[in-house]
Amino acid sequence: MAHLTLGSIQQLLTVLDLTRQNHARVGMPNAYHDAVRDVSRHHSVTYQTIGDFRRRLAFSDIHEYMREVGQWLGGDASALRQRLTTHGEDAAEPIITRFFEQPGHFDGANTAFRVAESDNSGSKSISSQGTTRHPLEELRLRVTPELRNRIHLAHLAKVGPTLEETAVLLLERGFELEKQRIKKFLDEL
Repeated sequence: MAHLTLGSIQQLLTVLDLTRQNHARVGMPNAYHDAVRDVSRHHSVTYQTIGDFRRRLAFSDIHEYMREVGQWLGGDASALRQRLTTHGEDAAEPIITRFFEQPGHFDGANTAFRVAESDNSGSKSISSQGTTRHPLEELRLRVTPELRNRIHLAHLAKVGPTLEETAVLLLERGFELEKQRIKKFLDEL
């Protein structure tokens, strides 16, 4: 079975984070179902797509998944963390590690981590969404011709307004989320 992509792992971590935030208030099953619903809507995928991550993580059923999530919420993340690391692609490992080692620093709404940064005065710059602003940095990448072509094709399919923004969106969301848009674009040619 193929490893879960970075984008899939980020979506699953968002489900876990939202479940963690809400389980005490509404109970774990409801918190989980609400989280899957919210993440699937946010990423414009079906509820079943998010739920399918459980199967791809080799859980025998929802009860086994809930048991491991319950162990994590109870303070023992070892089994859940190992399962995510084993079934996620290598690029996801740092995010998984950070999620479990720095609880509360995962911004589920944006599938990005909050990093406590401050300027010389020690004050934090907070955006209107409540996440810490990060200065932009120039990043030059050397990519294979195949990846370059995929990024260009995604840009032509209007995934992003510029080639650079398209590449960033693909890195953030994962290429799988954009396949339908690219297919539709190619069908229109």
